[in-house]
Amino acid sequence: MTIMSPDSTFTGTTGVDSTAVPPLSRQEWALLCSAYLSQFVASSFFYMAMTAILRSRGVPLEQLGWIYLLGIVPGFKFLWAPVLDRYGFGRHGHFGIWLALMQALLIITLLWLGMLPMSPEQPLPLAALVTGCLLIALLTSVQDIAADGLSCRLLGPAQRGLGNALQMACGMLGFAAGGGGVLIMVEHWGWQPAIWSLTALNTLTLVQALAYREPAHARPAPHAQLTIPQQWQRLWRFWQQPGTGWRWLLVVATANAGFCMAYGLMTPMLVDAGWSMGQIGQYLNIYGVLIGTLSMGGIGLLMRRWSLARTMRWVLGAQILAVLAVILMHWGLNRHAPTALIVLCIAAYMAFYTPVDVLLPTLMMERASGSTPATDFSMQNGIYFGSGILISSAAGLQLAAATGYGTTLGIALLASIVLAVAIPRLWRSANARAKDPQKNPRAS
Repeated sequence: MTIMSPDSTFTGTTGVDSTAVPPLSRQEWALLCSAYLSQFVASSFFYMAMTAILRSRGVPLEQLGWIYLLGIVPGFKFLWAPVLDRYGFGRHGHFGIWLALMQALLIITLLWLGMLPMSPEQPLPLAALVTGCLLIALLTSVQDIAADGLSCRLLGPAQRGLGNALQMACGMLGFAAGGGGVLIMVEHWGWQPAIWSLTALNTLTLVQALAYREPAHARPAPHAQLTIPQQWQRLWRFWQQPGTGWRWLLVVATANAGFCMAYGLMTPMLVDAGWSMGQIGQYLNIYGVLIGTLSMGGIGLLMRRWSLARTMRWVLGAQILAVLAVILMHWGLNRHAPTALIVLCIAAYMAFYTPVDVLLPTLMMERASGSTPATDFSMQNGIYFGSGILISSAAGLQLAAATGYGTTLGIALLASIVLAVAIPRLWRSANARAKDPQKNPRAS
C-alpha cells in the first residue's frame, strides 16, 4: 500500500495509477456531471422544495424533522454497495448500466408523484408524499453508488480535486433546479408541471447513460469477484487499514456538524418570516446555490496548488463564517431587515460552507480500493451525508422546535469552532499512524 506525501494520505488504495488511466473523454465528463446533477435534482426536491411546501401548508417543525430524516437513507447505501461492486452486466458494462437502471426507476417515481392531488383545496396526501420521497431516497442512493464507483475508477489521483469540484458543482446546480426551480414553478404553474420538469432533466441523464460504452478500466478490478458476504466483510476491514480507524471515522461523521445544523433551519425560518415559495426558491435555492457552485469550483482549482493541510484549515474556518451568516440572517428576519441583507447572508453561507463538500470526497476517494471502489467510497460518503441529515433534522429541527432558532444556532456555532480545531488534529493523527509501521503494522 503506497503512502502519499506528508500532506496527504494514499495514492495506491484506489488501484488507479494516474499515468495509466487515460484522460476522461468529453462524454465521460458529461455523464459524471449529469449523473450528479440528476441525483441532486431529485434529492433536493424533498430536502428543500418539499420542506417549504409542507411548512406553507401548516406542517409543524417536529413532523418536518421526521420527513427530512428520510435523507438518512443514503447514509446506509454502503450496505447495498457490495452488490453493485460484485454484479455487473457482462459486456454491456458495469456501473454505467446500474446508473441507467436507477434513472429509469427514478423517472417512473417522479411521474407518479406528479399525478398526486396537491391543490390547496384538497387534503394533503402526506402518506403518498412520504412514500414518494422514500423511493427517491432509495433510488438516488443506488444511483450515487454507481456514479461514485465510476468516478473512483475513471479519475486518477491528479484529477480528483478538480473532478470532485466539477461533480459537486453540477450537484449544486441540480440542487438549484430541484429545490429552487420546483418552488418557483409550483407557485406560478402548479405541482404537475414542476414535477414533470424534474422528470425531463432526469431523462437527459438516462439517455447519456444508455449511450455510454464503459471501458474495461472503469470496471472493478478482476479480484473483486468475491461473494456478497466477503464483500460485506470489507465494511469492517476498511476501518482497519492505514489512514482510517476511529480517527478518520470521527472526521467523516462530524466534519459537517455545525453548518448542517444551521442549514436545516434556513427554509423554515424564511417560511415563518413570511417569504413566499417563489422567493425562497429564487434566493436560497437558485442564487445561493449558484454562488456555492462558484465557491466549489474555486476550491477545486486551489486544491491543485495548495496542500491538503492548508486547504483543510481554510475550509473548516469558512464553516464558522457560514454559521455566523445564518445567525445574522435570523437576527435580520426578526427585525424585518431589508431583503438585501437576508440575501447577502444566504450568499455568504453558501460560499463558505460548500468547499468542505469538495475536500472530504477527495480524501475519501483516496481511501477507496481498486477492487471495491463503490463500497469503500459509498460507506465513507454515506456516513458523511447521513450524519449531516441526522444533525440537521434530529439535532436541528427537533431542537429548534423545543428551544427556538436562536439557541440552536448558538450550539451550531460552538460545534463549528470546536471542529475547526479538532478535525485537523484527528486527520494528522490518522495519517501519522498510516506512515509509521510500528504504530500500524498493516501499513508495511
